[in-house]
Amino acid sequence: MTAGELVRTVTRAAAGVATLGAILGASAVAIAAPAHNVCVPQAVGVPSRSGPPDWMGWTGGTGLVETRLDDPRWLGASGQSFGNGGALAPLHTRMLWATTGGTRYLYLSFMVDLAGISGAGLTTPRDIFVGFRRPSPFLAGTHNEFGYIFEFHLTGGGEGAVDHVIAPTHCSTFNDCAEVPGPGKNFWRVFVDHDEGDDCVVGGVTVHGPAFRALTGSFTDSAPIDWMTSTTPAGQDAVRYWKLDAAQPGAIQNRWAVQVRVKVAATDSEPLENGIPPSSTFWYEAAAKLTGGDQYAALSWWPRELADTVCVSSATPNTLVHPQLGDATSCAGTTTAGTCSPDNYSAFTTFNFGAPRPASCDGGLSIDTPYIGSVVATGSTNFATVNPTTSFKASATNTVIAQVVNLGTTDVDAPILARFRLANWGSAPWLTPTEHGIWPDMRGAESGVCGAGAAPTCGSPPPSFVIPHFVDADSDGLADTRAPIKFSWTIGDSPVLGNSEFCKFGLAPPGTVPPATGCAACDCKTDPSNQCDDKSPTSADVGTRATIASPVNPSPPCVSRRIEHECMFVELSAPHGSVQFAQQSSWNNMNFDQMSTVFREGLIDARQLPRRPGQREQDIYLIAMPRNMPAAIPGGPTDGAHFVRERALERAEAVAAPYLQDLSKLPAPKVTEIANQLGRGNIAAAIRANPQATDGGDKGFRERIQRLAPALQIMPDRDVKRVVGLVTLVLGSQSAADLNEDVVRTVGPVEAAGVVPTLEIYPFYLPQGRGNTWIPMTAFTVFLGHEGSMAGIDWQIDGATRVGQNIFHMTIPVGYARKIQVRAQATQPPEARIGPSNPAWPCAGGCAACGGANRSCGLVAALGSGGPGLLACVWVVGRRRKQPKRRG
Repeated sequence: MTAGELVRTVTRAAAGVATLGAILGASAVAIAAPAHNVCVPQAVGVPSRSGPPDWMGWTGGTGLVETRLDDPRWLGASGQSFGNGGALAPLHTRMLWATTGGTRYLYLSFMVDLAGISGAGLTTPRDIFVGFRRPSPFLAGTHNEFGYIFEFHLTGGGEGAVDHVIAPTHCSTFNDCAEVPGPGKNFWRVFVDHDEGDDCVVGGVTVHGPAFRALTGSFTDSAPIDWMTSTTPAGQDAVRYWKLDAAQPGAIQNRWAVQVRVKVAATDSEPLENGIPPSSTFWYEAAAKLTGGDQYAALSWWPRELADTVCVSSATPNTLVHPQLGDATSCAGTTTAGTCSPDNYSAFTTFNFGAPRPASCDGGLSIDTPYIGSVVATGSTNFATVNPTTSFKASATNTVIAQVVNLGTTDVDAPILARFRLANWGSAPWLTPTEHGIWPDMRGAESGVCGAGAAPTCGSPPPSFVIPHFVDADSDGLADTRAPIKFSWTIGDSPVLGNSEFCKFGLAPPGTVPPATGCAACDCKTDPSNQCDDKSPTSADVGTRATIASPVNPSPPCVSRRIEHECMFVELSAPHGSVQFAQQSSWNNMNFDQMSTVFREGLIDARQLPRRPGQREQDIYLIAMPRNMPAAIPGGPTDGAHFVRERALERAEAVAAPYLQDLSKLPAPKVTEIANQLGRGNIAAAIRANPQATDGGDKGFRERIQRLAPALQIMPDRDVKRVVGLVTLVLGSQSAADLNEDVVRTVGPVEAAGVVPTLEIYPFYLPQGRGNTWIPMTAFTVFLGHEGSMAGIDWQIDGATRVGQNIFHMTIPVGYARKIQVRAQATQPPEARIGPSNPAWPCAGGCAACGGANRSCGLVAALGSGGPGLLACVWVVGRRRKQPKRRG
C-alpha cells in the first residue's frame, strides 16, 4: 500500500468535490465569472504526521508543531510557480484547506526565492499582497465592503528568533513601519475596497484606480480582526514569516516566506471578523523592495494576465491602488478602465482528499521546465520518466526531449507537434507585445517534431499521439505519466554546417590543439558561404567558421557566433486537432560547465522596452542569487565533487530528521505496522548494505547514511525517492561535471539548486521610466562544478554598479543594449581572489574613446533581426586549470 493509499483508507468518508462555498454550506450567491479556477486540495498530511501544516500548535496534541518551512504536511498542495528563466522560481505558492476545531481555514504559503540577498549586510525587503473579492458587498456601518487586500511586509535584515520564525506586528500607517523613513518593521495590514477611486502618487507620477483603504481597529494601530493576531489563546496568530539563511537545509536555504492561515466564514453574508466569505475570489502579488522610498520590483502575480501591479505610495501611505481590480465606479478615470473588472480575480475550487481533480479547474495539456532538455541516451533510457537536462554534449548524440503532461483526468489522443528553438537574444522583457529577438529552430526540427510517427518529418497531418492522464504515484510533484516528444541532434554532423557548428556554440572542433580555438572570424554580410541566422545584406550578425575540416563538409561555412548552451524553448501545437492546453510553451536553461576563473560577456537588451515620449534612458536592476557558493568553505579547502556530495548528504539528512524524531516516539510494533503498510520491507537494511557504495571518497558518509536509513521505514513515497536518490549520488564516484548533471537527472532541478553551486541573475526594468514597480525580464541560471581542490567560490558582475549586497544597477540609452561581464572563480590556495566588480567595464576608466564619463562603455547599437547573439539564458563557461606538477 502506498502512502497515498494508506491515508485514503482512513479518510474515505471525506471524499467529494465542491466549491468552497458548497463545502461550507454557504447559500447560493451569484458571483462573477473569472477566467481562472484554481484547485485547492484538502490537507491530510503524511503517514505518522497527519492533518494540515501547523506552525502554531492550532491542532493540539504533542509534537505536531513544525516551525520549519518544509513541513511535509504541505503534501498535495496546489499553487503556482512563476519561473522566468531561473533554476528556481522567484515565487512559489502553496494552498490547502482543512477544518480545525469546527472552523474551516485556507492555508497559504508564499515563498520568495531570492537567495543570496538575505544574509549579512544590506538585504532586500519584500512584500506579499493577497486580495479577496466578496461575491456581494457587505454593509459595515455606513460603507459597503467589496473586497480586501492583505499586505505582508518583510523588512530588510535577518532575525534572531528561534528557527527564524517571526511574528509580524500590525501597522496601520506605512510610513511608521517601512524602511523609509524607518526604522523598518516586519508588519501586516489589511485594506478594504469601498468602491471608490483614488490617486496613488509615486516619484511624482500619478496612478488612478480602485482604492483600497487601510482598515484599523478601535485604536489607530490596533488590528481590525482578531483571527489574524490572536490573544486567546495567546500567541496563536494566523501569520508567521520565515527569513532563512545559508545555514538552513538546501531546499529552504535563503528563502524568505509568508505563511498564513486564513479563517473562512460560514456564509457569504458575514463580516471580515468572521473570516473571508466562502465564495470569495482571490489575487496576489509578490514584490521586492529596491532603492528609494517607494521603488518595487514586481516579482510575480496571479492571475498572470494582469497587466498592472499594485501601487504602494509613500505619499498616500494608507491607500493601495490597483487599476484592474474593481467595479465600474472605482475604475472610472483609470487608464485601464476597459480592463478593470471583478473578473480579473481568480476563482478557486476546493476538493476533498481522494476525490478526482475537479474538471472546472484549470487543466489541459502542459509542458513545463522540468520536462524539457536533452539526454545522452542508453539502451535502458525510459524517455517518459527520465529527468532531462539542457547539457548538450559535444561528443555524443543528444536526444532532445519534451515530455508532455496531461493535467486532465482522461487520456488525450491528438496529433501533437512540438517546436524546438534555441534563444538568440539577451535579457528581454516579458510584458510587451513586440518581438525581442529571435528563437531559431533547432537544426533537424525546423518543421516541428511530432509525438508519433517518424520524427521529425512525420507528414501532415501528423499521426495521433496519446498523452495519458496525470498520475503521480510517488507524490514527488512530477508526473509519472509523461508523453515524450524527441529527436536526435549531434553537434557537427550537419553536411551543411560541418565543424562550424562547434564554433557556432563556442566549442572547439575535434582535432583542435590548445591554445588554438579551431575557429576564425568571418563576415555574415559578405562571406559567400554564409549560413548565418541572418543572411540579409545589412546583417549585423556576428560570424565564425571552423578552421578544421570534417568528412561531412570539407569547407566549413560562415555561421552565427552564439553561446555554448542556450535557452531551449518548446512550443506545443495541435494544427489538426482540438486540444486544450493548460500551458502551451515553456523553456529550460540549465547548464553544466567546469569552473575555474570564468570571464563571459553578456548583453542586457533594452531595445524593445516600453518607453514614453522623450525618454532617453532605461533603468535596469540586476538581482544576483548565488546558491551554494560560499566565499570560504567551512573546514577549509575540499574537492569540488566532495563539496557537492556533502551538500547532497546534508539535504538527505534534513529530509530524514523529522521522521527520525517520530521513530523515537513510536513503539516498535507501530513502526513495523507502518513500514508493512507502506511496503517498505527491508529498505533501510538494503541501503545500509549497498555493496556498490564507494563512500564518495569519504568514509564518514557511510556512517551518516546508516544513521538516517531507519527513517525510510515511515517516509511517504516522495521523500523516499528524494533520500534514496541523494544517497545514491553521495555514494558514487563521478567527476564534478558528471555529478552535477546526475544530481539534476536524479532529483530534478529544484532539488539540485539546493545542492550544487548555482548562480542566477534576475533583471528588472521600469516601464516607461516611471512609477515604483519594476517588471521582471528573463533570468539566467548556471550550475557550476570544479575538478580539484577549492577553498571558496567568488563571483562578480562588471558593467553595472553594485547598490546592495547582491543588487546591481545600470542605465541603457533608449534603443540600445549594454554589455556586462560575469566572472566566477573557484579559488585554490594560495591563489588570489578575483578583484571587485568594475562598473566602468569594458573601459579601464574614463577614456575618450569610451565617451569620456564611460556613458558609452559596453554600449551596443541596434543589432538587426539577428538579435543580440551575445548572451543566452545561460552564459558561464570555464575550463579546468592545469594542476602544477608535483616535485620529487
